[in-house]
Amino acid sequence: MERVSIGHKLLVNPSLLVLDEPTSDSTAASRLVSTLSVLSRKGRTVLLSMLRPSSRVYRKFDPVLLLAEGSHLAAGVSSD
Repeated sequence: MERVSIGHKLLVNPSLLVLDEPTSDSTAASRLVSTLSVLSRKGRTVLLSMLRPSSRVYRKFDPVLLLAEGSHLAAGVSSD
């Protein structure tokens, strides 16, 4: 997903923000997850899918829900 597209989604101020693999760059992913974390703490609901995030990015997730083929594998905080 391009930065312009993410920025546009943020500008319209949705109550639910859904991002499907927004970036493949580790540095950009880290910055994006930090920004999304701030938004979620301000009351915005954020749903993000990310394929193989780096450990640095993974630790920034608040609650984590792991799915495989649509089935629930695990849930909890990233530090668990």
